[in-house]
Amino acid sequence: MTVVKKEINGKKKLVQQPLLPNLVFAYMTYEQSLEFVKEPAKTAGFLKYYTDKTKPIEPDTQLNPPITIPDDRMKSFINVVETKNEHILATSKDRCHFKSGDYFKVVCGDFKGVVGQVVRAAGQQRIAVELNGIGYVLTAYIPSDFMEKIEDDLIELG
Repeated sequence: MTVVKKEINGKKKLVQQPLLPNLVFAYMTYEQSLEFVKEPAKTAGFLKYYTDKTKPIEPDTQLNPPITIPDDRMKSFINVVETKNEHILATSKDRCHFKSGDYFKVVCGDFKGVVGQVVRAAGQQRIAVELNGIGYVLTAYIPSDFMEKIEDDLIELG
């Protein structure tokens, strides 16, 4: 959930709404995921998972494997959306201007602990957390003094 300003009955109010509508994230093993989406599961008719089209089709399901998001990225994503800030954005890669390929960790402020890449979006410097195959979630403005570079071998890539 994220907080946005909306005009209700002529008054501006802060309301919560989903940052990524119609998406449910589930923490489970691959085998457990098949129980939900493979026939004859009761949920197979209305639950689908996003598939990773960069990987080959699996013989047992005749589908590409489901998208998986590493634990560290998911923790950063949760940290971002739990911060009740109206300036959080969800966007695609083409809307971000990456400053470098380096990863940074926010060391103080509302987004402390978030790990991602520094981007310029909506005229501000932000941290982008990539959700593989889904898009990017961007923090609000982060001053350079609030970030520190992370060594490449400490980053869990998906």
